[in-house]
Amino acid sequence: MKAFIIALVILLVIISFMVVHINIMLNLSEAISEKCELARKYAGAKEWDSAINEIKAIKSHWNKHRTWVALTISTAEIEQIEIALNQSLIYAELHQQSDFMGEFTMFAMLIEHIPHQEGFHIAEIL
Repeated sequence: MKAFIIALVILLVIISFMVVHINIMLNLSEAISEKCELARKYAGAKEWDSAINEIKAIKSHWNKHRTWVALTISTAEIEQIEIALNQSLIYAELHQQSDFMGEFTMFAMLIEHIPHQEGFHIAEIL
């Protein structure tokens, strides 16, 4: 009976960890996506200082949660996200709107893809 209770407690801890992790990843994706919309709006209006400030805020937010993200997302995908973010910042600093929009769109798509990797979806089961 003790073994059953121990196994049940371990299962509950694992499920709790999974729920917390998925919630953190969803919140991260939503928060960064909101900042991406602001940065995209500022860049479209050629308000480069505001866009750069938003990108730096995104970078700071990403760096705070990077360790947590690295628990389940592959290193290659993390590198793609960081490269796209850094290149977007450089293009914004150079005021190159078309290059910025292309790279920043790639970054935003990679961020929006994070919850789909972490969650459970009916399409994956079927």
